[in-house]
Parts: sequence; C-alpha cells; structure tokens
Amino acid sequence: MRITRALVCCLVGCLMSASIFGAVNQQEFYSLDSDVYDAIEALYIHQGLSLPSTTGPYSQAELSLMVDRRLGPQLGL
Repeated sequence: MRITRALVCCLVGCLMSASIFGAVNQQEFYSLDSDVYDAIEALYIHQGLSLPSTTGPYSQAELSLMVDRRLGPQLGL
C-alpha cells in the first residue's frame, strides 16, 4: 500500500513538473525600431489590410497574435 501511494505521488509530481517545462514565455518586448515592425507592416500592406495599431512596443505574444489573427487566413497559417 505504501509503495503504491509513493508511486502515485511520484507520478503526479512528474506530470506536474512536465507542464512547467512545456510552457512558452512570450514576454520579450521588441523596440520600436526593430525590423519585426517593418516586416509585419509590409505583410499587412501586401495582403491589402489596414495597418496594425502603432501603440507599440509590442511583446512577442502580441506580435504572434497579430500575425495569427489577421494574416494567418490569408497566408494559410
């Protein structure tokens, strides 16, 4: 009974720690003079969309959402 309980606790601990290592941190901020802004602006113009908000700087997560939501369907993403 103790071995089973210890085994279950170990398994639960391993599963919980695996989720910690799988998380992606997208909190990096890009400065306003970064080439990323120019590339996203060029993509928006090329696709015929209105330009995204200019209230940057944006985090990596916000830039990913811009590309996924607006440009994803046109680019086939």
